[in-house]
Amino acid sequence: MEEVERYYRNLYTRVQETAQIRKAREHVLQLLTSRVTQEEDATLHQVPTEEEVEEVVHDLRKEKSPGLESVVAEVLQACLSFVKKDCIDMVIDFWEKGALTEKNRTAVVKLLPKNSKSQWLKNWRPLSLMHLSYKILAKIMANRFKKQMPKLVDDMQTCFIHGRSIANNLLNIRLGDDWARISDQDCFFLQLDFVKAYDRVEHQFLWQTMHAMGFSGRTIKLVKGLAQGGYAKVHVNEDFTRNIPIQRGVRQGCPLAPYLFTLTTQALMDSIREGMNRGSITGIQIKPDRQLVHRLFADDTGFCLQMNEEHFREVREKIAQFELASGALLNVQKFVISPMRDEDPPQWLETTWCTVAAPGERFKYLGLLSGRGIQAEEYTAHVKLEYEKKLKHWSLRILSWLERLIIIRDFLWGWDQEGKAKKSLLAWDILGESKEADGLGCGSLEATADAYLVQNLQQIFHEDRDIWVEILSQIVIERVQTSQKDREIQDWSPQEVLICIKTLKTPRSNLAKRMIKA
Repeated sequence: MEEVERYYRNLYTRVQETAQIRKAREHVLQLLTSRVTQEEDATLHQVPTEEEVEEVVHDLRKEKSPGLESVVAEVLQACLSFVKKDCIDMVIDFWEKGALTEKNRTAVVKLLPKNSKSQWLKNWRPLSLMHLSYKILAKIMANRFKKQMPKLVDDMQTCFIHGRSIANNLLNIRLGDDWARISDQDCFFLQLDFVKAYDRVEHQFLWQTMHAMGFSGRTIKLVKGLAQGGYAKVHVNEDFTRNIPIQRGVRQGCPLAPYLFTLTTQALMDSIREGMNRGSITGIQIKPDRQLVHRLFADDTGFCLQMNEEHFREVREKIAQFELASGALLNVQKFVISPMRDEDPPQWLETTWCTVAAPGERFKYLGLLSGRGIQAEEYTAHVKLEYEKKLKHWSLRILSWLERLIIIRDFLWGWDQEGKAKKSLLAWDILGESKEADGLGCGSLEATADAYLVQNLQQIFHEDRDIWVEILSQIVIERVQTSQKDREIQDWSPQEVLICIKTLKTPRSNLAKRMIKA
């Protein structure tokens, strides 16, 4: 228990600000371009209405572990008619004072394993179980921030932003790789990940980021009241650590935390975009005025860069500045470079301290395989293997809580009218297996993948479509020009290219071929 407390005290203790840190923050924050208007800011700090409070209480997620008060959301929802006035008074009091009691700011921290190497504390994810009063206040603010995020956050960040999807990241990387090969661009994919990204956000950097974006002191005060000055009691083996002051970080389990964390990543994205505008960072060239450089899903970051040492050093320098300013720390174990050409990479890559993927070597990006020359069949085989690993757990008579969690997540379940879960209805493998293999033949991994592709193809008709749509259209254009010598197609819009019948049989990319076929 002492070791657990020591680890989390160190994790949650802020870094003393130095002149070097202040200089890095000034440099990073002056590049921020996102701004909130006074009218938009006013919607964040105005006093909540009775209807808004009532709606948030009813929307609290059910069957979730309680905080220190040991009261679950279902109890409050059932008794709301008796305690509604108390809830509203609590909300109004916080909006007036911007402060919470120590009890409401204290969270029980449960540790969840991230992978099989659970003997190390760093491989456990701290999940904060908050007081119900805190959840209500944070949920009100989260609902309001959610509406502002699409405007404030670069479209390269797809996590926690309404209307954006992790699929956009994967499609951009896959299609970008295809286009780099087709257009003979010497590029590489750089994969980054940050250590304990949520828990290392320096509060001072968060407040300064919000101020630079135009948030008022009133709004920042409300956010400070929720995110600053909290305590954690880590729950291990039916016992608790002493109160640990939280001097930095945003708490996983807080409804507002994802939006606050995403705001801090905007500083990195604007810094990268500034380098793109100066020409010191170049990615995969899609059109003369359009290139694919970086994608983020929360802290999982991917760069598609030209094989240029100076441009790589520029990216690394900007990331280092962001680390110093925000408190972030790169996870060097996931610092991977994957060249997009099969020929030997240049020698300067050996001096980058990155893992350079060899031909045929595979690694994971956002849960899916990545690497040089990967084919669609490899993706399917990988997903099937992952399901087989899970299926092996189901044959055990005695299951751990983690194995039971796997069963819950991978079976179809039914619910009665009261919302209570019934017994499992059907295993996923039986549902999707062919009838010849004693399944129901209702679907397959390939059919599911095609269904997702069709869903994503709807973006073709959106004005704010993602860049992968343009990459796909360029792949089709190149193939049509090669096979039919039709130069007129170069001036077509992505919609015209991708829905034109004569292009349906010409995509050169395997992924593009499946998307057009779908």
